[in-house]
Amino acid sequence: MQSGAEVIDVGRPKRVDPKVARPKRPAPVPEPDEPGRVGILNLKGSEEFRAWLERFHRATYIPKLKMVRLGLALLAAEQGFEPPPEI
Repeated sequence: MQSGAEVIDVGRPKRVDPKVARPKRPAPVPEPDEPGRVGILNLKGSEEFRAWLERFHRATYIPKLKMVRLGLALLAAEQGFEPPPEI
């Protein structure tokens, strides 16, 4: 041991109990795919609705997302509500 050197006792390492789960860390916030755009809606439905939407999409060639946007715009107009903003 050198003279004048400070001795620090770090103790023994703590034992980790394998039966105790480690605390979960919060999930990182993902970067948006396109800056300035955020997720708005996740549509859930039955298998029958999914099949109907797929048939409608194939018959009209209108993208499913555009169908939702058009439907919302038409409903807003029918209800006397302001039109949605441009995307």
